[in-house]
Amino acid sequence: MDTTATSGAGVRGIKFVSLGMVVLDELRLPNGRILYDVPGGSGLYSTLGARMASSACPQTVGCFVLAGKDFPDQIQHLLGHWDVRPCVQRSSDKLSTRGLVEYGGTDFKERIFSYTTPTLQPTPADLPTSLISSAAFHILASPENLTLYTNELRELRIRDASGNIGSKWPIIAWEPLPSSCAATHKDKQIEAGRLVDVYSPNHTEFLSIFDPNSNRNTEFDKSLVEKLAKDLVELLGSQTKCDKCTLIIIRCAEHGSLVLSRDHAVRWFPAYHGTVSTNSAMKVMDTTGAGNAFLGAFTARFADTGDVAEAMVYGSVASSFVVEQVGVPLLTRILDAPSSTGVSKTSDIRRELWNGINFSERVHEYKRWLEMKDLDF
Repeated sequence: MDTTATSGAGVRGIKFVSLGMVVLDELRLPNGRILYDVPGGSGLYSTLGARMASSACPQTVGCFVLAGKDFPDQIQHLLGHWDVRPCVQRSSDKLSTRGLVEYGGTDFKERIFSYTTPTLQPTPADLPTSLISSAAFHILASPENLTLYTNELRELRIRDASGNIGSKWPIIAWEPLPSSCAATHKDKQIEAGRLVDVYSPNHTEFLSIFDPNSNRNTEFDKSLVEKLAKDLVELLGSQTKCDKCTLIIIRCAEHGSLVLSRDHAVRWFPAYHGTVSTNSAMKVMDTTGAGNAFLGAFTARFADTGDVAEAMVYGSVASSFVVEQVGVPLLTRILDAPSSTGVSKTSDIRRELWNGINFSERVHEYKRWLEMKDLDF
């Protein structure tokens, strides 16, 4: 492949990289309007979540893109505006990964997605050394590819001769490929789940694997999801010959998210809109990418702190910004500490706002809600 690349050469301390794709979407909206070259895909949205969770050190978030010859410059500019560490490998003879999203009805709840070009799927072998050394990886893949990618990562990190990659194995957060979430793949899901630190399907995918006979048209059954997740903990623990303790995170849309493991009791975290902020339910417009952003923010914060509850709050807050519009939330920066003369100085602090709200302030609001409900944050 003939490629050109831009990257943060020589950068150390990368903590997050996604092996998901960045997709150029054509959106056909309910009102008939069509939007072109809208950035999307699990790679973009998980990186966005990690970025929102890393405002103090955004350049510890890497963003790898396999791009075609038609990849728009404005998306590279967007990554630059986010201040992440991009590595865009552009092919001179292939098209970028493109998708079509068709919304049904009068709102954004029904949507059909399809790829319109051959996909450019990153693998660990595509990554530069600076990203191979990441402390954590988000991977959306089938069980078979997840196994291949983890083996490939291990080999690449061992082979590095520069001494930049330590012996510590990175955090692996696995989002199973939706098409692999079926009862026929249950055993493969369990086997692959033993290889990772975080296993995170959404609730419909989870039920498709572990309770395929349940009626999807009935109301959300919290107790059923909880029971099946507890059963999965036992299944993951059996035949495990290492000390790895896989965290199970089931993302349940407006019903919140569930986390548990062999070492962590069941705990639910509510969705921000409609629960923590009861006056903001109407702000939910389009949930595309919310689950990816949740997992990106969770993984980045977990890599920073090792605190599961803290990381769950960050994931919940990151997804809350993603659902407020079609496409990605808007990042702006305001002067937080103007000088006494009113003239901006390089030492002045610029505060980040996503859709006009500071991420940390929403995190604090979420934590206060948990404390008020005596949920022992």
